Amino acid sequence: MAGRPHHPRRGRRRERRQQHPSRLLQADAPVHRQRPPLRGRPAPPPRLPHGHVPPGPPGADRHRQDHSRPPPARPLCPAYRRPDRRRPSAPRAPAGAGGFVPCLPRPCRRRGRHPHPRVLRHQHRRLRLSQGARRPHRPGHRGRLARPPPRTARPGDLQRVRGRRPCRLRHGTDRRDPAPMTQPALDLETAAGTLGTWLGEADRVLITAGAGLSAAAGYDYGDEDRFRELFPALHRLGLRSRYMVGVPLPPELWWGYWAVHIDDIRFSAEPNPLYQQLRSLVGDKDHWVMTSNVDALFARSGFDPDRIFTPQGDYGRYQCTTPCTPTTFDSRPVVARLLATYDRATGAVTGPLPRCPNCGGEVEINVRIGPEFVDDPYLPAGRRLQDWLGSAADARLLILEFGAGFNTPGVIRWPGENLTRGLPHARLVRVNPTHPETPDDLAGRTLSVPAGAGHLLNALTVPHPAPDPTVAP
Repeated sequence: MAGRPHHPRRGRRRERRQQHPSRLLQADAPVHRQRPPLRGRPAPPPRLPHGHVPPGPPGADRHRQDHSRPPPARPLCPAYRRPDRRRPSAPRAPAGAGGFVPCLPRPCRRRGRHPHPRVLRHQHRRLRLSQGARRPHRPGHRGRLARPPPRTARPGDLQRVRGRRPCRLRHGTDRRDPAPMTQPALDLETAAGTLGTWLGEADRVLITAGAGLSAAAGYDYGDEDRFRELFPALHRLGLRSRYMVGVPLPPELWWGYWAVHIDDIRFSAEPNPLYQQLRSLVGDKDHWVMTSNVDALFARSGFDPDRIFTPQGDYGRYQCTTPCTPTTFDSRPVVARLLATYDRATGAVTGPLPRCPNCGGEVEINVRIGPEFVDDPYLPAGRRLQDWLGSAADARLLILEFGAGFNTPGVIRWPGENLTRGLPHARLVRVNPTHPETPDDLAGRTLSVPAGAGHLLNALTVPHPAPDPTVAP
C-alpha cells in the first residue's frame, strides 16, 4: 500500500514543533537531540557538546572560546522582535544544566504573528514590552496592543486623564461611579420663573462658580482672538489659549505671560456687569460664595470678601516655590515691575525675575497647580463656610451653580450635589450650557438650565410684559 504523499510544509511544521520551548525546557529531555533528516533534505550537521572546540588550522588555539564556565542563562527573546533585529541564538547549556536555553523562532512571515501566542502572553506580563520590543508592522492594521483613539468624555460618567482614553471613575473621594443624569430641555422663561420662585422661598443662598462664569463675563481662557491680541509672540510660537500649565517656556517668557495675563484679569479696576447682576439677584439674602476662579471678580463686583471661599488660590498673591514659608505675598508690585520691562515683540521681560522675600529662591503665582501650593490664607474662609453650612440643617438652602464642568469636578460640581443630598431642604440650580445634567436621585430638587449665565440673569432681571387679554393667542 502506497504511503501518504509527502507534503513540503509538513516537514517545517514538525521542525517547529520540535523547537517549541515546552519540549526544549523539559527536565528529562536529552541535552543534544538529534532530529531525523527530513525527506528531500540533507541531514543537518551533528551538534557538538558544550565545550568542544572543532579542529581548526594550526595556531588558531588562541582564538578559541573559553568554555570553562557555563554561560549565563538569558530569558526568552522579547516578544514581537522584528526578524531583522533578532539577536544570535544563546550558547547552549552544559550537559548537567537540564536542557537548552532556547531562542523563540522568528515571527511568522505570513501574518506577522508569533507562532507561540501563549508564550508571548506570559512574556508580556513579565517584560511588558521592553525598550526595543515591537510588534511587526502590518499595513492597515493597528494591532491588538494599539490604543484606539480617545472618545469624547460623556458628562457625569467619564473623565479624560492626561490624554488617555476616558475611563469610568472608581469608588472613593471624587472618583466614584456617578448617578444617572437627567438631560434637560431648554425653556429659558420657565427656568427663570422656577428660579425666581425658589429664590423667594430660600432662607440662605450658596453661590458656586467655575470657569464658565468668568467666560460668560468676558474672560474666556480659550478665546484665540484675545490671546493673539495680548500675546502675539506666544501666538507665533504656536500657542492658542491661556491654559498654559505644563508648557515648557523660559522663565523670561513665563513671567512676561503672567504679568500681562494677571494685569488683564485680576487688576482691572472696574467691576464686571454680569457679576453685578448676580449680586443684585441675591439681594439681602444670607449668602456665601465658593468659587474655583482665581480672578477675584466676586470681591470686585460688590460681594463681601469675608464671605468668599477660593480654594484654588488667587492671582493677587504669589508664594515661594519650595515653599519656605506658609506666607504669601502681594503680587501687584511684582506685576507692575514686570510690565515695565515687558517686550511685546518677544513676549519676554528684560529685568530681574521675582525672588522669594524670605529665602531668595524662585517664586510662583499662588494658584493650585501642584503639592507645593500654599493654601493657608484660604483655610479660615473655608472653616467659616463650613460652620455656616453646619447651621443650615433645617434651613431652606438654595445652591446656585454657574459654569462648573468636569475640569475640576471635585471642587465645585460634586460638592454641590453631595450638599444637596445631605440637607433635606436644599435645592440645586445648575446653569451650564454644555454640562447641565443633574443626578436622577435628586429629581424634584434640582433645576437644569442649559444656557449661559448671562442669558439666565437677563431673563430674570428684564421684566416680561403681561399678555394682552384682547389678543387671541
